[in-house]
Amino acid sequence: MFTFLFQRGEEPDPSSEAATGRSLSGLPSRRSGEGEKETRGAGAAEARGGEGPTKCSCGGKTTKSESLLCFSVSVLNSTSTVLLMSNPHCRQTLEEEKERKSECLPPEPPADDPESVKIVFKLPNDTRVERRFLFGQSLMVIHDFLFSLKETPEKFQIVTNFPRRVLPCLPTEEQSNPPTLKEAGLSRSEVLFVQDLTDD
Repeated sequence: MFTFLFQRGEEPDPSSEAATGRSLSGLPSRRSGEGEKETRGAGAAEARGGEGPTKCSCGGKTTKSESLLCFSVSVLNSTSTVLLMSNPHCRQTLEEEKERKSECLPPEPPADDPESVKIVFKLPNDTRVERRFLFGQSLMVIHDFLFSLKETPEKFQIVTNFPRRVLPCLPTEEQSNPPTLKEAGLSRSEVLFVQDLTDD
């Protein structure tokens, strides 16, 4: 809930100003004819329905309609900001998370490492990505690598070709630690498919 306060500008006391010849601010009152355009503008606004100058929540003097517009824009901007910050799937947050995952990935082992596993990933957009991992690494490393890619959807699962099975790459209540590549039964060269689960 956003609260915005609008205050009508204080009107000077005519009798006091007339008696002293000075305005309430201590400065000499305007002579006849000075500020004629401003007076006429205010009079025209009053004739249109009392639309005189007011003080908006942003601090400036505006008419009632302008204050209402300022109020509406403020509410719209504030609401949009709140929705953006409260949305866990906003684009900026997703990109930051992808970057963080990329920075935390272990280095890719060399091709001649006997414990290395070469995996070719087929993404939903028909893109192919190849990377090497180690048999002793958790399947979560594979998931984090795919998640860090810009081409990968926000939610996905990794599936083997034959026999077809979904790899348990993320912790669950039944299994807090995902298995390693070796425990999952992967060979030294694999082709895995990435399935988009964003709309599920």
